[in-house]
Amino acid sequence: MVARLAPKPLTDVKKKIERVLSEKHREHFGSMARVRVEDRGYKHYLNLFVTSNKFRGMLPTDRALLIWKWLREGLPSRDHSRIAALLPLTAAEARRLPGNGH
Repeated sequence: MVARLAPKPLTDVKKKIERVLSEKHREHFGSMARVRVEDRGYKHYLNLFVTSNKFRGMLPTDRALLIWKWLREGLPSRDHSRIAALLPLTAAEARRLPGNGH
């Protein structure tokens, strides 16, 4: 019988994701990003929202690829594999979300 490792507490993973993305964004762009990590409520998966005006002019796919690169560089796969959804936005895009949800 193989022993299963208990999943890390989500609060620890959330803090690590926020720290890594804040540091990588500051290194790459010279400014801070707003990072929000939400518990999806299903099997320890997370939703990730990253808001930065430095994304202006970038294609959404390029934004997402950059963030995934930072996550792979800064976190073990066990942690970044918990992210089920990623939404990189500019501040203007975030304000246009229904209910100003970000």
